Amino acid sequence: MSSKLEQFLFYLLFFAIPLQTRKILYSPGWYYNEWQSISVYATDLVLLALFIFWAVDKRLRPDFIHRKAVTIKSRILDSLITNRDKSFIHRYDWFLLGFLAVAAISVKNSSDFYVGAFLWLKLVEFALFYFYLKMYAIRRFGFIGAFYALIIGGAFQAAIAIGQFLKQGDLGLRWLGESVFGPHMTGVASFFTLSNVEEFIDSGLKIIRAYGTTPHPNVLAAYLFLSIFAFYFIFIYQIRSGGHKHYDTMVYHSERKFYDTMIYHKILKYWWVGVYPILLFGLFFTFSRTIIFLWGVGFLVIIAMNIWAGSKTLSPVDKRLRPDFIHRKAVIIKSRILDSLKTNRDKSFIHRVVALVLVTFIVVGAFSFLYWPEVQSRMTLSSEEEAVQLRIFYNEESLKGGINLFGIGLGDFTGWLMEQNPNLPSYMYQPVHNIYLLVHKEIGIIGFALFLLFLIFILTNSFSKKVVGCWLLVVGILLIGLFDHFLLTLQQGRFVFWIALALLGALAPSPNKRFSENDLEQTP
Repeated sequence: MSSKLEQFLFYLLFFAIPLQTRKILYSPGWYYNEWQSISVYATDLVLLALFIFWAVDKRLRPDFIHRKAVTIKSRILDSLITNRDKSFIHRYDWFLLGFLAVAAISVKNSSDFYVGAFLWLKLVEFALFYFYLKMYAIRRFGFIGAFYALIIGGAFQAAIAIGQFLKQGDLGLRWLGESVFGPHMTGVASFFTLSNVEEFIDSGLKIIRAYGTTPHPNVLAAYLFLSIFAFYFIFIYQIRSGGHKHYDTMVYHSERKFYDTMIYHKILKYWWVGVYPILLFGLFFTFSRTIIFLWGVGFLVIIAMNIWAGSKTLSPVDKRLRPDFIHRKAVIIKSRILDSLKTNRDKSFIHRVVALVLVTFIVVGAFSFLYWPEVQSRMTLSSEEEAVQLRIFYNEESLKGGINLFGIGLGDFTGWLMEQNPNLPSYMYQPVHNIYLLVHKEIGIIGFALFLLFLIFILTNSFSKKVVGCWLLVVGILLIGLFDHFLLTLQQGRFVFWIALALLGALAPSPNKRFSENDLEQTP
């Protein structure tokens, strides 16, 4: 019973990432400021329950009862380093631990110690989440079920986004934490259509971007970005063999049973034809230029790689490598059957790729045709736009003050900005829209260096053609961080950021052994 509850909570977490259901515990001053407040989300409680299951799982803990001399030091070293079957610590993870230590020191510089301490605890929480996924959850449940939860969650959010855009306002889903917004409200993520591209941006109709249940359209776009890549991973490499649904990981080039408890019916054979367009329309209705561009580039790269791989697998087989059935006394019929199945599988693979490209271009074409004025407006980037000017302003402000070893204090950028520029409109007091500059300013040059080293080494140590899809996903997430801050400052963004890193870390070579093929399967 507890095992099924743990599994349910694990999948629920991936589905519920975009929800804003929370309890605000503290906010300084007479008005609410998101960046200087303390909140507990429902997803925090789910994550806490999963951490408890992780802590008490005896299968992944050494048996200390029958050992006479066990010290705290030996237990830590055994769980982190010497236990080959249970450890998945990489060298670059020590940069992450060092980053957490420096972030803790920076809290002493925060103008509000309680907010700084709380944000440090959030860093620790999601660092634990990263290790939880990499060291335990993916080995415990596999990642296929998690990908399905992301796809279902993404489709749910995309459906809400479509409704919001068509209505040009919220749908009243307050119990899910949906934001209140409408065309006549100020401070809402919106843009203006252009009757003439050369005209100023305020010349057309005001268009509200879709939020889903997230705090901003860019956050929704990031979650849908993750969901769509999960869909590609599931769809492109699934194969059917002998009436059963199988999954080709392309990581180890081996065929295995896809999901033992999944009931596959002919009615569901083309489920993706309905789900995938919904995901794409939801992403497009956010009108998040950076993330949509990164999706397009990632999609083209993945398709190009798979077409190239498919063309090689479908090349004629050298006769010298095929069994000679005439001159051999023992001819195994099974080998011929397997050869036929392999050929059919390769053809099916190419057919799926072609179908995916076709549906993608149909959706992109339909969206462009139906909403060309909106698309044209968002494709026109001007230095006069408020979003562009604000990013330039924040970047310039963040670089003031020179080099600081431990920064101005974790979570203190908005408070510092208020002191430096006390006469700005209230909506302008936000973190710098760049996670790297934000870390540099708040945690200092030491924390910034450790953070960059962690990211650089996880990318370089994990790069392989076998995990290129996941690698591209992480690169895309890190590029998003150049233009926004939510990956480190908002609950939903933190989940997207650390999930992507954990997946790549789990597929990277272990310091002790290669990631087991059995870890790709869900365990009971």
